Amino acid sequence: MKRILLAPVALLLSACGLVNPQPPATPTAIPTAAAPRRPTYTVQRGPVERKIEFLARIQAIEDQPLAFEVEGRVARVNVSIGDEVTAGQVLAELDTSDLKNQIEQARVEFLTSQLVLSRTLATFTETLQAAEIDLDVAQLRLAQARARNFGPSIELAKAEIARAERALADANAGLNSARNNEADRDMIPGFERMVLDAQIALARARAEYERLLQEQAAHQFDISILAKEVERAKLALSRVQSSIDPNLERAVEVSRLTLERLEAQLSRAQIVAPFDGRVSSHNLAVGRTVRAFDPVIIISKPGGLEAAAELNQSRLAEIAVGQPVSVTLNSVPGKVYRGVVRRLPQTGAATTATDRSVRVTVEDADADLREGDLARVTIITARKDSALWLPPQAIRNFQGRRFVVVRDAEGERRADVKLGLQGDDRVEILGGVLEGQVVIAP
Repeated sequence: MKRILLAPVALLLSACGLVNPQPPATPTAIPTAAAPRRPTYTVQRGPVERKIEFLARIQAIEDQPLAFEVEGRVARVNVSIGDEVTAGQVLAELDTSDLKNQIEQARVEFLTSQLVLSRTLATFTETLQAAEIDLDVAQLRLAQARARNFGPSIELAKAEIARAERALADANAGLNSARNNEADRDMIPGFERMVLDAQIALARARAEYERLLQEQAAHQFDISILAKEVERAKLALSRVQSSIDPNLERAVEVSRLTLERLEAQLSRAQIVAPFDGRVSSHNLAVGRTVRAFDPVIIISKPGGLEAAAELNQSRLAEIAVGQPVSVTLNSVPGKVYRGVVRRLPQTGAATTATDRSVRVTVEDADADLREGDLARVTIITARKDSALWLPPQAIRNFQGRRFVVVRDAEGERRADVKLGLQGDDRVEILGGVLEGQVVIAP
């Protein structure tokens, strides 16, 4: 019975932790992680180069990228890649149905305005000719009137009066002499007739003189009237000359310019081969919308090949015609060819040139060049053969301050550096560190 009671008591004491307590488990020690060792770089002396690398495509030396000069939707593509073409051949066309309708409407407006103007000019010409004739007649009449000279007739009339006065005086003297001389009395009747005839002749001469004076005065009035007729004819001619509506001529000119502009726009909606050659590439499809002056077809002349690539302005600024280059071909890996920059593209906001590629001549590679292959072109734009340098990743930049962390016997310290020529994998150090010093990477 006692043995039976001891078992529950033992169990109770064990539950209370009073019987056979277990020692706590010893924790596993975790080793402290070693700080990663940062890479270091040694300041070295050697060549530093700045170079430009870009991918280019092998294509014909004499080729021409072609583009539409207006934006629109492609209606017809008349060639495929590899097709032979001739100069003047239409290679592709934009949808110009609306434009052609506009051209027909503009042509009708131009012809209509021309017809209205020609009819108006015909009537105007007849009226103008009549007015010009009237002016000529008036001017001739005035000239004729001014040409008449009364001076000689008046002077002749004056002389006739003087002669008649002398004849009358002579007749009166003879009559008086006959009356005073008994021997001549039988001559009195004859002298009396002579006096009467002389008086009549004098009266006629004076009357003719007065008539001429009056006619001269009247003639001056006639000249004034004819001068006014000339002025009136000039005014009539001026009214006729200004009677044609200037808007008619303006309408013809405006409609002509509109028609020419639309016809020029129609010609710009086609791509025409500028020379005999072969279509080396195109990216056209019927229904596709294209932008103005975006090259869409390239045709080339048979002949040599070269590398061509389009570069941004920042890269173009470092390249010049004649610069030596090195070229590797994807089709001939591991082989490096020499070359030279043959041509740079036209630049500037005003240019509309479709060929915006840099052209590179590849030397001694005719057997390896295949049109359409890719090539990598490398151009060294600057080089220093013996310069202190560090890799770009060794240089730190904080708020425009360029510095490195130098490790030496005394520890680590910061050193400001002055940079020179900067390449892809080396940066020239002009000051701040010495050759052989060790620099810690950021």
